[in-house]
Amino acid sequence: MYDAAGKIFHHSYHWEALTPDEGRAIAPGEIVEFEVHVPSLPVGNYLLEFDMVSNDVCWFALNGSPTVKVAVSVRE
Repeated sequence: MYDAAGKIFHHSYHWEALTPDEGRAIAPGEIVEFEVHVPSLPVGNYLLEFDMVSNDVCWFALNGSPTVKVAVSVRE
């Protein structure tokens, strides 16, 4: 999560599991669709960057995987 100036607003702002409960193996090349419910933010403009993580291992982007960035504007 970045603020309007591009500075990190909150690292690891929100986590969602890709699969329910304890999860399951996801095969290489498999597509998984799910909804993300991001907690409310203070009024302002943000850039949310979505990255995958293997808990206690690494963020996927650190190994060259692409991320998804979404601009968000929160109004009163």
